[in-house]
Amino acid sequence: PYHEDGNPEMYTKENIAKRQSLYRNDMVEEAINDFMKEFKMNSQGQVSKDEYQRVFLSVGMILRPGIDADELLKLIKEEFEADTSDTKMLFVTEEDQKSQADRELENNQQQQQQNQAAGGMPKTYEFIDSQKLYRALFELADVWCPNIDEFEYKAFF
Repeated sequence: PYHEDGNPEMYTKENIAKRQSLYRNDMVEEAINDFMKEFKMNSQGQVSKDEYQRVFLSVGMILRPGIDADELLKLIKEEFEADTSDTKMLFVTEEDQKSQADRELENNQQQQQQNQAAGGMPKTYEFIDSQKLYRALFELADVWCPNIDEFEYKAFF
């Protein structure tokens, strides 16, 4: 299945630059903004964690038919945490991904130590804002579209 393959060619500097150009491409932007209407937003233009999970559960069932609903929900919850992060990066090389993973691990360990020292819990978000939601949706298309093509990204939505 496509979700297991990945394509290393998508992470060359040239292809990263092409993918970056699609992030603010008019056609892609319009498609993502239209799709964002599927989400019920609050008066601040934010989507609740539950609403995010509701929509992405439907999307996930289409993209990965036959996946166990509990497994999919677990993945969606993890993605929500990543998508609400203030440090999430798009368009990274494999080397950048490893460096970012190392930094995140170190940051998580420091955060856990601080939380334990303060007797508190780690910071979690209950909402995702429209800018981060746009980024998450672009990333979804970017991962699932096998080609770097504005028409393909639009058709995805």
